[in-house]
Amino acid sequence: MSNLIELINENHKIAIIAHVNPDGDSVSSILALGLALKKMNKEVEIILNDSLPGKFSFLPGKEYLVAFDDRKNTQFDICFVLDCGSKSRVKNGEELFAISSNIINIDHHVSNDYFGDINIVDLEASSTSEIIYNVIENDLEVKIDKDIATCLHTGLMSDTGNFTYVNATSRTFYIASKLLEQGVDIENISYHLHQSKSLNSVKLLGNVLESIEFYLDNRLAIISYTDKQLLKYNATYLDTDGMINYARDIKGVEVAITLYEFEKNKVKISARSKKHFDVNNLVNQFNGGGHVKAAGAVISGNLDEVKVKLKEAVKKSFEINKLTQISGEMN
Repeated sequence: MSNLIELINENHKIAIIAHVNPDGDSVSSILALGLALKKMNKEVEIILNDSLPGKFSFLPGKEYLVAFDDRKNTQFDICFVLDCGSKSRVKNGEELFAISSNIINIDHHVSNDYFGDINIVDLEASSTSEIIYNVIENDLEVKIDKDIATCLHTGLMSDTGNFTYVNATSRTFYIASKLLEQGVDIENISYHLHQSKSLNSVKLLGNVLESIEFYLDNRLAIISYTDKQLLKYNATYLDTDGMINYARDIKGVEVAITLYEFEKNKVKISARSKKHFDVNNLVNQFNGGGHVKAAGAVISGNLDEVKVKLKEAVKKSFEINKLTQISGEMN
């Protein structure tokens, strides 16, 4: 990656941004890279246009996060775009790219469309945080301290389901072990990620799960929720994080989908699968993207209309791939 190093060494003003609706990997990777570049005495602005989810408030470097409108610089030599499959997933992206001389795209999504001037896309990586580890360790040659290690380890844990998903490889575990050598506090990370849910978010979960629907011989599970439910429990969209896993983890279910109508006739969908189904191919039909087993999209229509579209698309995929016996195989 000599071009990357030369570009960084020759320039000073750097922006770092990730996708809308930040998750553990996106937040962790932008903070880790930002902290590393600051060690190189670069003028770095880490841009986050959404509210930082509370469970990530423990991450080192969060004090450097700024909204696009609050940035200091009007021009950037380099803009790093992390964990983002396309430009359309970047809030204020058009404005930011217009004032950036070089775009560096670092990602691990199979749906990435290689939009950068430099593209570092590793489809075998468990997470963008795994790629950033390699960039910091091998290319920037910056010492990874406890703060950077804490961010990176949080990203690894977030995108591998605590190292339980198939994307956690021997390389992932090796990197995790090297990060632990820097004194990462796993108990503290686990507490914030999994053991500090608000009471209202748990009540919302219970309410939403009461209306879970099953189709195609219980191989497809769909969860729907609305702003009305969020308001009832004084919750936000961020409180729905992880809700889809309850549907996916039911025995016999191969595909789980959540539907959220965030504005009139606009439905945000998240899709997850177990062994046999490619949800990235599914959401590609609706201009979405992601991974084989985790993907998302925004679809026009109300909840009922979108539900019908998805049921038909999943059914067709089952038929094409001859997945008619999945339920029995998994029992």
